[in-house]
Amino acid sequence: MMILKKTTIAAAIAVSTLSLPLFASAQEVRVAWYGGNWGEAFQKCIADPFTTETGIKVIPEIGTSNTTL
Repeated sequence: MMILKKTTIAAAIAVSTLSLPLFASAQEVRVAWYGGNWGEAFQKCIADPFTTETGIKVIPEIGTSNTTL
């Protein structure tokens, strides 16, 4: 069981590391989220700090789960 856990963690790290160059070249990312207070909080607490840290603009796709689909 311990070997499976270590293998899973190693695989997750490998996939994360390999996908970094994909995000490094991105200039914007579109994210589906709800509007209203929840959307304002997401913008302030997650999207804005992400943009400040990475320079990648977060574009909201505000709507319901139908929008996400």
